[in-house]
Amino acid sequence: MQIADWQIPGPMGLHLRDSMLCVGWSEGIKTFHNVGITDDGSAIYAETTDHRTGPVSIHDIGIDDAGKIWFLNTLYSCLCSLQPGVSFAVEWAPPFTGPLGPYDYCHLNGMYFDEGQARYFTALGVSNLPQGWRDNVLGRGVLLTGEGNLVAEGLSLPHSPIQVGDGVIFVEAGNGRVSHVDPTTLRYAVRCELPGVLRGAALHEGNLFVGSSRVRASSGLVADALAQRIRAIDGCRITVVDVRTGETLGAIELPMLEEISTIIVVPVPGIVFERAPPPGEPFTYIVQA
Repeated sequence: MQIADWQIPGPMGLHLRDSMLCVGWSEGIKTFHNVGITDDGSAIYAETTDHRTGPVSIHDIGIDDAGKIWFLNTLYSCLCSLQPGVSFAVEWAPPFTGPLGPYDYCHLNGMYFDEGQARYFTALGVSNLPQGWRDNVLGRGVLLTGEGNLVAEGLSLPHSPIQVGDGVIFVEAGNGRVSHVDPTTLRYAVRCELPGVLRGAALHEGNLFVGSSRVRASSGLVADALAQRIRAIDGCRITVVDVRTGETLGAIELPMLEEISTIIVVPVPGIVFERAPPPGEPFTYIVQA
């Protein structure tokens, strides 16, 4: 990701709550706050903090009622929070993983965070062995409740769970499906199928925005298997789907992007980011009378 005159390497998780926007990157989480609007109505977000977690493969992020930042620490297979004085604070781990450490047991990757609480998670496999999720990766993904109870198994690279009414919508990167599970009956249903490798989804006013990417060449044998299971695309796109019916309403082609991992909807014409100046660099400010 490149913003203004500086870069954010390895961006992954995004979360917006009120005026606060969190962006996960390869070494930590940056926070931005909405500090005003431009003449055309675009929101101005100024960088306020940059908490360094180290290279822990940050995925989905949440912000609770007190402004505390939560995130999926995929390398350590756990849900963490940011706290002063430590790289990260471990809050919870799936019950099936092994001893805490940088072992990526299950590739914990997706989280639905709502009303200050983690409601649902996705992971690519149930395992207590380091990198154990990689075995039969296209057919052993799971959907978990916030308490760690299994709701669905045998999923194909699930991502981006979202609670919709009494059910949960999520995408499956391994078969191009937008899927739905009823946590009470455990009934699984396919809402629709889309081209590309599906990652990232956001709900706004009954419309589901779903990210599609080309097959990642570095995936090796998994890439070959994916090519047999999905409709390939050359670039990236975001498809808009009616969340009730699964009908495709339109799509935005994004050929300049390499990959989409996370989507949020910000209902403004545009966003302008302002970088926090390094120590010693001149800066300007405004004092409101």
